[in-house]
Amino acid sequence: MKGISRRDFLRGSAAGIGMMGLGLMSAGCSTGQAAGGSAGGSSALPDKWDYEADVVIVGYGVAGAAAAREAIAEGVSCLVLEKCDEALCGGGSCASAGAVFGNNPEELLRSSRGYVSMETIEKVSAEGAQVHEWLKEKGLDMSGQGVSVYNSMKAAVDSCGVTVLYETPGRRLVFDPVSHEVFGVCAEDASGSEIYVKANKGVLLATGGFLANEELVHRFLIPKEVQIANVGPASCTGDGLMMGMSVGAALKNMTWQCLENYGQGSVALKKGSDEMGTGLLHLPAGDHRGARIYVNKSGKRFMDEDRWYCHSKGNNPALEYGGLWMAYEGFSNLPMYLIFDSQLFDSGSIGPHDTTLGWAKAKNIYNWSADNQAELEKGWIVKADTIEELVAKLAEQSGNDPIDAAQLTETLNTYNAYCAAGDDPEFGRAREQSFLGPSTLEAVNKPPYYACELVPAYIYTIGGLHWGENGATLDWEGNPIPGLYHAGDVGQFTEVTVLGLRDCMAVGSYTCRTICAAATRTIPGKAATVIAAPTEDQKAAADITAYAAQ
Repeated sequence: MKGISRRDFLRGSAAGIGMMGLGLMSAGCSTGQAAGGSAGGSSALPDKWDYEADVVIVGYGVAGAAAAREAIAEGVSCLVLEKCDEALCGGGSCASAGAVFGNNPEELLRSSRGYVSMETIEKVSAEGAQVHEWLKEKGLDMSGQGVSVYNSMKAAVDSCGVTVLYETPGRRLVFDPVSHEVFGVCAEDASGSEIYVKANKGVLLATGGFLANEELVHRFLIPKEVQIANVGPASCTGDGLMMGMSVGAALKNMTWQCLENYGQGSVALKKGSDEMGTGLLHLPAGDHRGARIYVNKSGKRFMDEDRWYCHSKGNNPALEYGGLWMAYEGFSNLPMYLIFDSQLFDSGSIGPHDTTLGWAKAKNIYNWSADNQAELEKGWIVKADTIEELVAKLAEQSGNDPIDAAQLTETLNTYNAYCAAGDDPEFGRAREQSFLGPSTLEAVNKPPYYACELVPAYIYTIGGLHWGENGATLDWEGNPIPGLYHAGDVGQFTEVTVLGLRDCMAVGSYTCRTICAAATRTIPGKAATVIAAPTEDQKAAADITAYAAQ
């Protein structure tokens, strides 16, 4: 299988790509020299190496790009293996809100749960400030949220002379089966052929999270009966996570603070998301258009529809579990539906229109219409003059059991009475909502009525490989795995506070400096192509030491 290109993305869903990635990773690549078995039954070293560099980086998102910049600045040869084509690279950074501010070091220390020292956190924070100042001088553009930040970073690093092989996903680590020392990467080039890349100093995994891998999501995060919409990239299928596990890497923070949510109630519009193969968010956080409610399969409200859920799955009402001891009842509020009227429909887009938050718009895969008419014609929205007709059409469209029309009518009447009174005693809607300002109470009473099925929406994971003090990937005993490092969402060192783009850049840069300082190893076998060390001009262009930490 090739790396993910635009054509591949539009041909298949994110979940399908994730499952294919899982199968390929399990198969591994073949090698020739008998030195003991590893994943897939192959030996430790290949018959030949196709490429050789001091530092091999797998993944070209913000963490991988920052690592490549540091390798160039240190005068060390570097090769980046990127799964996607150039148009679709960037990973979760492109789908994000583009936060380029540093986190509070004390908060990072608390969120690290004692696994990382304050000394290291302060070094990472200082590194982030320097990278940020360097990037601003290079032309940082924050106008388009995460995608424009990534494009700025990519352009800046590209200008320093980095070598990137696009449509070349890393498939497996090449390592000693006894010591687990990592020598390089088995990858697949754009033609579908296996290639072997030698890393004289070390391999840095910057492959992002695993949200696009349906199997891993269900193993670690959410039971199989719950569908979630991946608002992030289809390329984040957990490749680095599985490569790390193959050499005994420890996992951390896999089930708790692992999901990043955006949007009102953190939900996506199901039918459109299913057809496009990527999550299409409902209203963005802070939109404040209120003529709508969410109801569950019983036709009852179950949450403040304006609430913003960020960095957490544990407190999302959509995932409320209704099981009791000795009685399995499943998830009480799924399936869930958006019910609204002509006020919301006529006021503008109910989906991601001209916003770069989320993969669909960031990579120009789909832009929801400004007036919702295109989506109504596609059948992604159902329309009716009465609640009874709406319920029947929604059941036909979704394939689910119909909502009880009488219960839905009662729910709407109760909600509309709350709107008239200016208070929602059940769920607290229309009260202050953190920094997003007050939410809104607007009645749903002006036919025609509209409805869509919703699913929980998530944009990336942060749990994964265990990051050590110097950026090394740790095994289950807390020891560094020789030759293996990682940065970014393949395994953040925090559990609650998500690092964000600046700190992910900082971790990539900080970790790569450790690799550059490592001794150059003598690994048997010659490579057909040896990546040259950067020139003095390239080193100077990538250098951040002149930028004071602020």
